[in-house]
Amino acid sequence: MNFQIKRISDCSVALMSEQGHVLAYFTTVTEALVFCEQWYQANENERRDSMAISRKAA
Repeated sequence: MNFQIKRISDCSVALMSEQGHVLAYFTTVTEALVFCEQWYQANENERRDSMAISRKAA
């Protein structure tokens, strides 16, 4: 699964699917990355794609 992490504001981060669906919200990028790591550990058969982290333009 290809995850995207998008910073919405200084205190909100969205974890999104490759298709742009919001999967969850977190307060930090680190929390989102930890969640992704745990997901990959629980779903060992899934291919690890690269993650894209983007910041919302002002």
